[in-house]
Amino acid sequence: MSETLINIGLYVTYILVALAVISTLFFGLFQIFRNFGKAKGALVGMIVLVAIVVVSFFLSSGEPYPDFQVGETASRWISAGITTTFVLVALAVLAAIYTEVKKLFN
Repeated sequence: MSETLINIGLYVTYILVALAVISTLFFGLFQIFRNFGKAKGALVGMIVLVAIVVVSFFLSSGEPYPDFQVGETASRWISAGITTTFVLVALAVLAAIYTEVKKLFN
């Protein structure tokens, strides 16, 4: 009895999460197409983020580590994620420095 209720709860949760994801994507795309002029900045930011991930993926070695049970593809994605994190942290630090220097001269 208890296991059946847990399974029903899990299925209901999966359905609700799927509906939330679908509605979020639908309303997001609806707003982008409705106010395309205002959405250009967000779209450029997303394109830059995807470009950083793609470049990081192609620069990663994909060398599998024998201590971990990870294949070449997973190792490549892990390396790309680490490289992406480093690039985004560096960009955040540069943006903070730029903002402080700009405020210093204004």
